[in-house]
Amino acid sequence: MKRSFRHRNSHGREVALQGLYQSEIGGHSISQILRFTWLNEPLPRDVAELTEQIIQGVLEHTDRIDQVIDALSEKDATQISTVVRCILRMGIYEMLMGSNAPRIIIDDLCELTRRYDVEESVAFVNGILDAYRRRRESRNKGGQESNNL
Repeated sequence: MKRSFRHRNSHGREVALQGLYQSEIGGHSISQILRFTWLNEPLPRDVAELTEQIIQGVLEHTDRIDQVIDALSEKDATQISTVVRCILRMGIYEMLMGSNAPRIIIDDLCELTRRYDVEESVAFVNGILDAYRRRRESRNKGGQESNNL
């Protein structure tokens, strides 16, 4: 059964979430994850490229991204469920890259939260990612460099 996705990059985000989760829980290396051996069918090239970019970017900037999560949340990043933590990291990284509209990223990641975690987590994810979006927009209006976390 094929799954339909809401946005053009939804499939890539879902696979990236699965890969980041494997990294967190199973301690798999990035090279193991990027082989995508856990998938039932190969990824189309454009989906694989986005997925790789998200996974590599999140893993490269995890410490800095977690500092942002800590600043925007009343919880330490380590107190947040692994799935939600991975989703927040993905959203912050994607908005940092600026290649997709923040509202689409947030919408897509809220749907992933709904699918992979509990409904109560959706509001938390939406709140943190929207706060980050507003923070970046206000910095950009103030003329500050756009790819600072």
